[in-house]
Amino acid sequence: MVTDLKELKEEYSELSDQARMLSKQAREATSRVKKLRAELRENKKKRDEENAKVKEFKEKRDMVNLRIREKIREVNLIQDGIKDLKKNLGVPFNQARKQLERLEWKLQTEVFSVKEEEKIVRHIEELEEMTKSSKEFVEKRKRLEKIRRELDDLRKEAQAFHEIMIEHARQSEFYHQKMVEIYDKLKALEPDFKEVTEKITKAREQAFKARKKYVEKYKEVKGKTETEIREEMEKEAAKLLEGFRKGKKLTTKELQIIQQYGDSL
Repeated sequence: MVTDLKELKEEYSELSDQARMLSKQAREATSRVKKLRAELRENKKKRDEENAKVKEFKEKRDMVNLRIREKIREVNLIQDGIKDLKKNLGVPFNQARKQLERLEWKLQTEVFSVKEEEKIVRHIEELEEMTKSSKEFVEKRKRLEKIRRELDDLRKEAQAFHEIMIEHARQSEFYHQKMVEIYDKLKALEPDFKEVTEKITKAREQAFKARKKYVEKYKEVKGKTETEIREEMEKEAAKLLEGFRKGKKLTTKELQIIQQYGDSL
């Protein structure tokens, strides 16, 4: 009987230890899951921040590219105008201007026949038209050079925005890959977590049954349950301690009872 009781207690203790060990494993797994989910949230936050930067610099780059296209259209228009002007240019602007000034001075200071004067006037009119076209040509060339410089600056600006956007895109992909890795780790933990939970439930059920058998056997052998006996011994320890405080001398066995069951007093 005593041997059976001892075996039942050992079985109950062993199953209880197993349940506690499995519960510890479950808590550790839960802690790992919480940590991974926190890492997942942090990486998602960083990825979203990088995506927002990608969007920001893409919009900036696109706005600059829009200005570039507008400038290119303006360049094309100016180039077309220059082509048309070249058809009317007979001599360079400075040369035409000097001829014009010389003829105007000659007309004012010399005497000509009507026919000669008309010829000079027609030449002056031609030169005026030529200088007018030459001047417009020069202005267009200056404007064209200015726009080309602006285009160079805009292209550099667009390239800078593009490179920043690409860098943020790389960072976004980095955090996204970290998220994928964490997802995989969480997915790998699911079967183990489920298995441990099932084992805990089973171990607790077995420990409960073993405990029940032990209590029943204990009562059968001792006539009382372990709890009932302990409650009685605690009362006895309280009574002995009260007597000791009043000066009563106690035996070694009585002192052992106080030591063992008097912790809660």
